[in-house]
This record gives sequence, structure tokens and C-alpha cells, in this order.
Amino acid sequence: MGEVALNFGLSGFSNMAASAVTNPIDVVKVKLQLDKSKGSVMQRCWRMVREEGMTGLFSRGLVASMVREGVYGTIRLGAYDSIKNQLHSYGVKEDWLGAKVLAAGTAGAIGSAVGAPTELVKVKMQATGWTKSEKPFSSTLCCWRRVARTEGLKGLFCGSKAFVVRSSVLTGAQIPSYEVSKHWLKEEAQFSEGTALHLTASMAAGFVATAACSPFDFIKTRMMNEGAKYDYNTLKCLTQSVRAEGPLSLYNGAFANWMRLGPHTIVTFLVYERAREFMGVVPM
Repeated sequence: MGEVALNFGLSGFSNMAASAVTNPIDVVKVKLQLDKSKGSVMQRCWRMVREEGMTGLFSRGLVASMVREGVYGTIRLGAYDSIKNQLHSYGVKEDWLGAKVLAAGTAGAIGSAVGAPTELVKVKMQATGWTKSEKPFSSTLCCWRRVARTEGLKGLFCGSKAFVVRSSVLTGAQIPSYEVSKHWLKEEAQFSEGTALHLTASMAAGFVATAACSPFDFIKTRMMNEGAKYDYNTLKCLTQSVRAEGPLSLYNGAFANWMRLGPHTIVTFLVYERAREFMGVVPM
């Protein structure tokens, strides 16, 4: 029980560290997914930097992002080993890729189901206040209170279905691809346990996770920021977005998503592996 609790703690710590590093990119990604204006990705990114400044990009929604990782990130990474071991106790081979994907996808679904309100508050904190017509939230607590007061419990869980699907896909791709890449590099490329191995494997995992989850991430962001516009209906959000903006709109912000998820994956696994080593826990 103590080792399980320790693993959850290390998982939360590593995800929060990654969130602190990548928050500016996450802010840009959210804005790109909500932005319907014309122009290249780089033009829109540069406009955001000019309007907000680097300090604003770093601080916007940072506390909400840390809270989100403290809940969602802790569960999705921390529960993976426990679920995988449980499947192994039922006779499922531990090194079978399907078992890894199932365990990771389940962990991601549980984490996102519990942490959906924290994700919604993060998105609103990062998205609100970009224009003069929008009144920004003075604090993360202010955001929680305003959403609860104006939209109720339904509002706090708006977009939760899309978030669960997105997180299940992301985690089901990210953690297994990290483990598989790491073990392949050790066996075939003669990498030894250490930073170079963890960095290379996490880069591969970040690319796989981004390719798999970008369309789901787009819908999740739209629902959480503009759910009332779509009558809180995920399918309606999907169909209206595609009809109005084309099927490629589902990949709006995909480059920024990769720029955020890639470093986030790298920092998460580098810190996680180092923390496990420091605490005497075997590597992944």
C-alpha cells in the first residue's frame, strides 16, 4: 500500500513539474483551438505573444493547470502500474501491448472523469480575457465560483465526455509507447538506463500521443469553453465545427499541441524516472 501511495505521489509531482514548464505553450494551444480568425499558425502565435507578453503566457491559468495535474495527472499515471498488475493477476501477460494500452487507457479515463472540473477551470482561465469584451477571472477560485454560480454542476462537468475520451486515447498511446520504446532501445540499440534513454523514449511517446489525441483535444477545448453554444452536446460540437470550418479544423492547434505535449511528456517521464530512482522504486 505504501509503494502504491508513493507511486501516486511521484506521478503527481512529475506531472505538475511538466505543467509548470509547458504552461505558455498550453495557453497558445487553447487559444489556437478557439481562434476562428485567418492567418498561419505562426502569425496567430506571434499576435498572442504581442498581446499577452511572455509573462502573461507563463502566468495565465498556471495555478489552475497545477491543480489539474495534481488531480488528473496523479491518477492517470499513478494508477497505470496498479491496473496493469491487476490484469497480470488475472493471467494477462504483462508484456502484452494490448494489456498496456488497456491499463493506460483505463487509468486515463478514471483520472479525467474525476478531474474534469479542474480541466474545465484550466481551459477557462487560459481562454478568457483575450478580448476587451471578455471579463477575465481574477483568480482560479473566482473561476470555480463563477462557473458553479452561473452554470451549476452541469457547467463544471461540461465537456467531460470529450475529456474522458481524449484522455483515454492520449494515455493509452503515451504510456505504452514510452514503455515499448524504452525497452526496444535497451534491447536493440544498447541504451543503458539513464537520461539519454528516458529522453529518447519520451520524445517518441510525445509524438505518438499527439497524433492520436489532437482531434479529441480540439473538441474537448471547444466544449469546455463554449459548451452552452452547443447545448452541452459533444456530437453537435463536432458536427457544427466540421460543417463550419472543415474537417481539418479538428487539427487546429495540433502543432501547438505537439509543442506542448512533446515537452510535457519529456519532462514528466524524466522527472518521474529520476524520482523513482531517488526513492528506490524500480524504473518503468
